[in-house]
Amino acid sequence: MELITLILGGLIGFLSAIGKDLLLEKKKNQIKIKDFKRQKLEEIFLLMDQVTREAIKPLKYKDSLDGVGAKLGMIIRFYFPELNTSYDQFIQVFLSTSQKTMTYDDKISLSQEEILAYYEAHRIFLDKVVQEAKQYI
Repeated sequence: MELITLILGGLIGFLSAIGKDLLLEKKKNQIKIKDFKRQKLEEIFLLMDQVTREAIKPLKYKDSLDGVGAKLGMIIRFYFPELNTSYDQFIQVFLSTSQKTMTYDDKISLSQEEILAYYEAHRIFLDKVVQEAKQYI
């Protein structure tokens, strides 16, 4: 009888240890995913800052955005597909704005309304990013 109790106690202890390890591993993975997504959202903010600084400058003052748009698009499409629609709307305004700044003179060739429309599209997209980020706080 004592042998059965000992074996049963050992089996229960073994199963509870496995269960505890599985729960801890699941929790660690959830934390890793949350941290990773938070890091990617921070990266989106930094890339959007670069894009915004260059969007309305005349061509001769623009710095290179090599790879910034591709990286921004990749992060959004791979990790945050729910932001695709807002991002596409922002990109349409960005491309329209950028086309009008492709002149070699020193003047910004955008009207006040176009500049405001650009910043409004930018704000709307960043608001969507902030809403998404609230899930990972």
